[in-house]
Parts: sequence; structure tokens; C-alpha cells
Amino acid sequence: MILLSEGLAAFLLVGLFTTAVVWLATGDPAQSIALGLVLGAISSATAPAATTDVFWEYKARGPLTTNTFAIVALDDGLALVLYAIASGIATRLLSTTDHAGLAVSLLHIAYELLGAVALGVAAGVILNWGVHRLHDRGKALTLVVGT
Repeated sequence: MILLSEGLAAFLLVGLFTTAVVWLATGDPAQSIALGLVLGAISSATAPAATTDVFWEYKARGPLTTNTFAIVALDDGLALVLYAIASGIATRLLSTTDHAGLAVSLLHIAYELLGAVALGVAAGVILNWGVHRLHDRGKALTLVVGT
């Protein structure tokens, strides 16, 4: 709930304000909505370095630390999904030659996202198999960093 509320709130607020400002400046609704969607999606990503550094420095443990690390990890994934959807819709809004429907564009985005997840899972399985075969920790670290 925390992840969705903070990620989607940033997306909606930045998207709406950007859309309003660009619409007032240009008067073009398609361009203003497209820019609002893309910048709103980008704004949902966070840079959690300061927060995680404090946790590491004080060796903090507990439910707050665990939840914060989980949100930090998932936040960038939410930003990627929002950006993929927003850029697909923005491309459709600004395109003058593409006559494919919105549903076709969203299916293409879903195909790309699911393909990326499948590729990540396959790479993780192969990496896990390789690391468990190596008994030298130095070689395992080299394999992980190289992969």
C-alpha cells in the first residue's frame, strides 16, 4: 500500500501539474497530456541512497528497515512499469502515422514487460545454478558481477 500510494501520488501530481502548465503554454492538449504522462512516470522513481546509507551506518534492524528496503527495491520497478505504459500512450497520442489502436499499443508494452521478466528469471536461474556449482567464493563473486 505504501509503494502504490507514494509512487502513484508522485505520478499523478507531477503528471497533472505538467499537463496543466504545458497546456497553458502551448494550447495543445495531446502534447501536454503526453508530456505530463512521461514526466509523471519518471517522477515516481526515487533515489534512496541517503536513507539506505543511514540504515547501513547504524546497522538498523527491524520491521521499519525491512519495509523500507522492500519499498526501495520495488519502487524502481513500479517506475519502469509506469514509464513503459506512459511512453506507449504518449507515442500513440503524438503519432500521426501509426494507426494501431490503443489496445495494440498496450499489448505490445505488456509483451515487452513480460519478456523482460522472463529474461530476468532465466538469467537468475542460470546464475543461481552457476554460483552453487562454484565452491570458491572469489570465483562466485566474479561470476555474479560479470553476469
